Amino acid sequence: MKTCPKCGTSNPEDASKCVKCDSPLPGGGYEFTEEQNRVIGSLASSMGWVSAILVIVGLLQLVLGTAQLSKGGIAAIVQAVVLLVVGWLTHKASKEFREITTSEGNDLGHLMDALEALRELYRIQVILICVAVTLVFLAIAVGMFVR
Repeated sequence: MKTCPKCGTSNPEDASKCVKCDSPLPGGGYEFTEEQNRVIGSLASSMGWVSAILVIVGLLQLVLGTAQLSKGGIAAIVQAVVLLVVGWLTHKASKEFREITTSEGNDLGHLMDALEALRELYRIQVILICVAVTLVFLAIAVGMFVR
């Protein structure tokens, strides 16, 4: 059993994080090489820039959509919300990848957190794409019956 240095909880021997407080556990976990950390750090940096751009564009879109709400700006507001959500999730994944390069003793645990954040990001994107495709088909169907 591994004992958590933060809260004192006993954890399974193969655990990398405390089951109670989620703190990293000691135990000589896997460490990526310097070159691997460089690649992961570069990915994290790129994701950080993309997330910042998405959030900035989303905020601008939100302001423009709100200003034009009386003229049908609802589409711009929906686009803004999508950009903000995808930007936030990208930022979250970026932080998780950056954590791999700045910590010691828990690279695999941080990698799994980063992959979970990416899975969440792509799950949301799949849902948004399905909704968009459904709305396009509905608009086409309604357009065919309105004529």
